[in-house]
Amino acid sequence: MHGLNLDWKRFVTYQTIDFFKNEIAPLKEVTPDIPVTTNFMGTYTGLDYWRFAKEVDVVSWDNYPMWHGIQPDWELGAKIGFVHDINRSLKGGKPFMESINLTLYYFSHYCRAHAMAISRQAKHSLRATASPFGLFQPEFIFVAVCYAAGVFCCRIN
Repeated sequence: MHGLNLDWKRFVTYQTIDFFKNEIAPLKEVTPDIPVTTNFMGTYTGLDYWRFAKEVDVVSWDNYPMWHGIQPDWELGAKIGFVHDINRSLKGGKPFMESINLTLYYFSHYCRAHAMAISRQAKHSLRATASPFGLFQPEFIFVAVCYAAGVFCCRIN
């Protein structure tokens, strides 16, 4: 049974990567110098992100942290840090992009009475682009995003 599950995951990864390549082909024809990416989902085991990372120009992942919720902040921070390390490793230590929308997720899923401060959101996003030594990497500046057919196109300096 385990062999069938592994085979299924390989098949799904192959199909997803093939779909991704077909989606970005017209974008690459028109704008070959603009990197493309798609959002990975933390520690999701349904896709082989190490294989998928070879096809994206920049690794990106969806992060919807629920600070000050049921899970202790230290535990949530440790899990997010773990995923940051995984994403950094997918492209050999290169910076990654983090997709985060705290406010919509916060209210639509948990109906909290208070909003997360924008400064706190920015602080956590800046931490994600820091090097392992804690230094901000200015070469990873997000300039523009355009959403087309489920694929993000972004320009980085």
